Amino acid sequence: MARIKDFAKDLGLDLKDAFELIERSGVKIKSNATTIEDSDISTVLNTLTKERATKNINKYLDGEL
Repeated sequence: MARIKDFAKDLGLDLKDAFELIERSGVKIKSNATTIEDSDISTVLNTLTKERATKNINKYLDGEL
């Protein structure tokens, strides 16, 4: 279990962006929640990884992205 504000800080996100990411991940938390469960952290991190994944590695390596 982690505090949401610490989780956001670790990811380099502000608190609002962290809550939006959690919501996009399908994790249900109360708006006044202060913590997030470990299993939910994994779900959120998987979503973040997919969102930030490079779609075309060759363009990335060529400096086009």
